[in-house]
Amino acid sequence: MGRHLRRSGKVHVGHRLPVHVAKELLSIYEDSVAFVARAPVRPASNEEAFRVVFQSLGYEEPAIRELGALSADMAIAALRKAQESREDVVEPGPPGQQKIVNGMAVEAWIDKGWRFVSPLNGTKAVIESPQR
Repeated sequence: MGRHLRRSGKVHVGHRLPVHVAKELLSIYEDSVAFVARAPVRPASNEEAFRVVFQSLGYEEPAIRELGALSADMAIAALRKAQESREDVVEPGPPGQQKIVNGMAVEAWIDKGWRFVSPLNGTKAVIESPQR
């Protein structure tokens, strides 16, 4: 798109198009450009940004709603807690031993040899030491 009609009345886009088709395509293009280029974008609020942080930490919508009004302090505390829970990962214990861990740390526990058992309330998970 974006090519102008030539003197011949046709647009070249790899092959010649009839004038009525080119004009229709140009009209569609012009209509969409006005929408795409000038559509107002509503800026995200701090609340929405904090919600994304909690979602990335594995919180589900009901758990986020229970937190009430989200703040930067709450988001930072949740991020720190997730980081600390990753640092607490230990080698597997006795076979069949189960632990409840932060949902964000599950991958680190699995990398150490633990086995995922089930999710727990949207933010935590149950893991189990492997059978040897």
